[in-house]
Amino acid sequence: MGIHQLPHLCIYSCSDTFLGVDSVSKTMILKFFKKRVEVLRLNYILEAEPKGMAGCDKLHKVWPLEKSLYKNCFKTYHHSNRLSVDECMIPFKGRSGLKQYLPLKPVKECYKVWCLADSVTGFVLKFKIYSGKIDSSDDLELGERVVLYLCSELAD
Repeated sequence: MGIHQLPHLCIYSCSDTFLGVDSVSKTMILKFFKKRVEVLRLNYILEAEPKGMAGCDKLHKVWPLEKSLYKNCFKTYHHSNRLSVDECMIPFKGRSGLKQYLPLKPVKECYKVWCLADSVTGFVLKFKIYSGKIDSSDDLELGERVVLYLCSELAD
């Protein structure tokens, strides 16, 4: 679905030879796929800190997936010596507490994601989704904290 992008999910499994994607329709029934996506859970919700508490994080549900991606990425991909840290904007117009409104950017409503990428290939090694202002005791600015977090795996 990332390679062959269609405007709606149900088109992938339609029987039309021009629109449908055989590899998708033969792999899984559309109703089954929609139900799996709807109930997908990556982290146990009762282990999360309640809203307003010190350890509360809006992204606790995707931590296991994120950690697995990082571990496998650094294990299998050998990056060059030229790495870059930059922000990426993912357009989003729905309701979300993570959505940013940036009136001076081309993408006004978006998720802001900080990425560590290989400058030669463009491969993203690590990312951090911006989830709002963090009250921290250290004297580091946002940019410094992001760069240190993204580059923490490189020192190992």
